[in-house]
Amino acid sequence: MNQRYVFTLLASLGNLLSLCGRDSMRLTVLLMRQEYLKCSSPDNSSRSYHLPDNHPYLASDTNAYPYLASDTNPHPYLASDNENRINLTAVNVQENTVFNVSDLVGWDEKSIVRRCGTIEYSELEIAAIRSAFNIGVMITGVGGAFCDVFSGKKIMTVVGIVQGICNILIPTSAAICLPILLFNQFVSGLAGGFVCACLTSMLARWEPSCERGLLSTIIYTASPGCLVMTSLLTGITSQITNWRSQYYGFGVIQLAWLVPWWFLVHDSPDIHPRINEKEKRLLLDHTDIAVSRPSISQIPLLRILLSPPVWGQIAANMGNIWVKSFYELLPQYLEELGVKMMFNGFVSALPPLGSVIMGLLASRLFNWANSTHISLSLARKISSSICLFGFSVLTASIPLLGPEPPTFIIFVTTAAYFLTGFHLVGAMNNAIDLSPNYVGTILGINSFFMYLTSTTVSYSKVIALQVLDESQVWPALFILSYMIATFLNIMFSETHLIYSVLYN
Repeated sequence: MNQRYVFTLLASLGNLLSLCGRDSMRLTVLLMRQEYLKCSSPDNSSRSYHLPDNHPYLASDTNAYPYLASDTNPHPYLASDNENRINLTAVNVQENTVFNVSDLVGWDEKSIVRRCGTIEYSELEIAAIRSAFNIGVMITGVGGAFCDVFSGKKIMTVVGIVQGICNILIPTSAAICLPILLFNQFVSGLAGGFVCACLTSMLARWEPSCERGLLSTIIYTASPGCLVMTSLLTGITSQITNWRSQYYGFGVIQLAWLVPWWFLVHDSPDIHPRINEKEKRLLLDHTDIAVSRPSISQIPLLRILLSPPVWGQIAANMGNIWVKSFYELLPQYLEELGVKMMFNGFVSALPPLGSVIMGLLASRLFNWANSTHISLSLARKISSSICLFGFSVLTASIPLLGPEPPTFIIFVTTAAYFLTGFHLVGAMNNAIDLSPNYVGTILGINSFFMYLTSTTVSYSKVIALQVLDESQVWPALFILSYMIATFLNIMFSETHLIYSVLYN
């Protein structure tokens, strides 16, 4: 196999694994809040608590319950079935047993939270969990210049180690307390902030102009592909085992990925020991990047920041990330419509699956367009417009027709998200056109604004609930997404995308 395809496949897998912890959280957080705590009466005078599977206090040993009533009094019974109460001192408590707090003498709410897990998450806490990763990416994303200067292979190795460990620790972090879970996702995001810039900087050396858009599409369709995988896995594991098992798997696989990445991938063709001369000559002749890497002082940061095409690309990427982040709220919307978790996971996988398919098709159409008289600049604009304008047109119909039936919502959202596959050959890869030598720097700046946008979307429902009636929240969010996607695509389309002054 040609070495550029080895790089492409391993880079795509690395990109997918880097997002698993974040993307699975959009469904997992719903399972977390269902598992631990439910209020059993309207006036909040009586609370029922779900103990998680294999909880350390699910045992028959009376010594494990020093905080219960003394032996002279009846031991607490299960409150869920008054006719068939079971003595805790006589038998093991079954999984997910419901306790009434008023029957557990000596237990206060804090001790139950400490032993059983997190209190039911509020909308604000759910938004914080979903945005913690993105905040980490914002901070390190602006360091994309390091990916232009230093080895992308080594940086991605460090990323894989940090994120693999973070994924394995997610179940433990969630069981301790919410701040620890947030810190876990934040650290994972700090590592993830380098992924896009590093892979694109390496891609500029490994993707020849005659295959422009193909290899990059394969790498970055891993992002919607990750949404597909995590949606299906979370739905399935919620029925077979529990949500924790998938995070152990993500972490172990990401750590295992480091082995082929380290031994099979190199930063550029000219230092690869196993590349054949024909492929090496193809890559050196059909890429515009300099052989030597620039130093930090050589990066023209001010000229990049003052470039209209760079800000046009930022605008389009912000529009695309708004669209994708908005669809991360889709499981929550479907849950409110009464869709069960197993089906919710399946349905939530359909939009990104369509994006993967459309992305691969778009790369072929893009290459065909480049072989005609359509300029590279115009091809980028057309692709971005299909993505964002197409999304806007389809999304605008949802508030007009209402939330019923859910099948219509599922169909329209899936169709709208299909079109985001064109973004990969639109604005996303425009940075390579603008300046292949400084692509990491440009994408680092992009990452800051993209994940600032994603964080804003995470809190959009919380803000909407403060200013609107509950029945108006989701229609307002659909309309807002339609307006933002349209406006930002216009900004991208009006800029001159090939700005030669940025080239060395």
